[in-house]
Amino acid sequence: FAPDVIYAHQISNATRALPLNYLLKKPLVYDEHGSYLLDINPKKRYLLWEKLVVKTVDKVIGAAVDVKKVLTEHYGIQEEKIETMERKEIEKLQIELFNETIKRAKRSPFYSKVFKKKKLPERITSIEEIKEFPFTTKDDLRKSYPFGMLATDIEKIVRMHGSSGTTGKSTLVFHTKNDIERWADLIARCLYMIGVRDCDVFQNMMSYGLFTGGLGLHYGAEKIGALVIPIG
Repeated sequence: FAPDVIYAHQISNATRALPLNYLLKKPLVYDEHGSYLLDINPKKRYLLWEKLVVKTVDKVIGAAVDVKKVLTEHYGIQEEKIETMERKEIEKLQIELFNETIKRAKRSPFYSKVFKKKKLPERITSIEEIKEFPFTTKDDLRKSYPFGMLATDIEKIVRMHGSSGTTGKSTLVFHTKNDIERWADLIARCLYMIGVRDCDVFQNMMSYGLFTGGLGLHYGAEKIGALVIPIG
């Protein structure tokens, strides 16, 4: 037996079985699709879970465990600093990263023309200003074929994916080494959040062809440490 694993799962199962309205001490609000709207920031939710686990741990397993370890490993918090930010901190980071995105996008032939034509600002100071920027459409991707949206030197590109082209000209997506690493990080966080751990076997059914999301899931699961079976 592996007591730490057993304890962690026992706590996880016991606390997850409790209804959210019991945890939050207030009724839940549902949207039009029947999904509950949790009006509480991640950090506060984390502290609620911690308080609940401390209260129930003795009743559940009758032994002391590392509560913080249980929460981070079994309640989907992988990068605590990022994933428990307050709303104001999140918006500040969004503005910072959006401005960096603008700076990079302007290097591409396609977006440099869009910025000049629409006289778009070079930076934003609030999230509301994002409304001034146009969406990127499938038609835009086709018009920029093949390299019109590249925002870096082609020598730095290490991967190309593309659509089948069955409904029109194929659309291409390129990645640098850093793009792929960030892709893996983000997928790892998503998988971690839903409970994938290094003790799991991850059978990846996604396609590994030219048009693929399979490799992102593959790298994300590997980053967590799961045993990956690339069967797609």
